[in-house]
Amino acid sequence: MFNTAHIQQIPADRAATYVLRIGHGVTSEEMVDLAVYLDLALDRHDKIDMLLFLHDFTLWDAVQSLSLRAMATQAQSLAHVNRYAVVGAPALAALMIEVFDTVIPVEARSFDAKDADAAWTFINARPLGQPVPG
Repeated sequence: MFNTAHIQQIPADRAATYVLRIGHGVTSEEMVDLAVYLDLALDRHDKIDMLLFLHDFTLWDAVQSLSLRAMATQAQSLAHVNRYAVVGAPALAALMIEVFDTVIPVEARSFDAKDADAAWTFINARPLGQPVPG
């Protein structure tokens, strides 16, 4: 399981599913650590599904957490991601996810926080031993 001060992994009922809650204040170092963790996950699975819950996450958090290494890993991993869902993205980020869905080889969707259950359904997974986070 991956856990830092601002990123917590949520256990899912499928091994090749990675669900993460990312909170306000996430750092570029945490994003690099997450990229390394996901890169190792790609060594274990041909394809993965991802669900990100952004909690009190702002566009400023996105800018602050940028890292060239993390972005490079994310770009390389796109060929190994089936479905990618984000819950609670700031409006501009949500729009980018919907637009990129048309040009990247990944099914990508953005969901409002109230639609967390639909995001779980989209990635064909459920949380293990806890209520559906939102």
